Amino acid sequence: MAFLRLLRFMLKKEKRLLSNRDFRRVYEQGRYVVSRSLVLYYLPTGNESRFGFVVSKKVGGAHIRNRHKRLLREVIRLLLTRFPRGYDFVFVARPKIVGDNFGQISTVVLRLLKKAGLEKNQC
Repeated sequence: MAFLRLLRFMLKKEKRLLSNRDFRRVYEQGRYVVSRSLVLYYLPTGNESRFGFVVSKKVGGAHIRNRHKRLLREVIRLLLTRFPRGYDFVFVARPKIVGDNFGQISTVVLRLLKKAGLEKNQC
């Protein structure tokens, strides 16, 4: 039952980048902005926006990497209305993300969106 409750709050599958080919395309053809703890790659596609998350072993062990991926997915899910439509986004966590809490990660994501000139105004 707890698993079903968790599914309600996950980023839907159609909103996620899943294939290696999609990630490579965003890296090679897209643009990027950088912060101390995250890198945001983005590429206009014209379709529905999709999101990918990368946390390397440099960040820490599996439990730390998984925790930060979950935090990033939840931040994106809650800020979905702030993202423009028609883009593929890839968030790459840097080792400095360790120790950042939910609020700090949210702030960094919004700052990166603004830096890229992609933030939609909140109504």
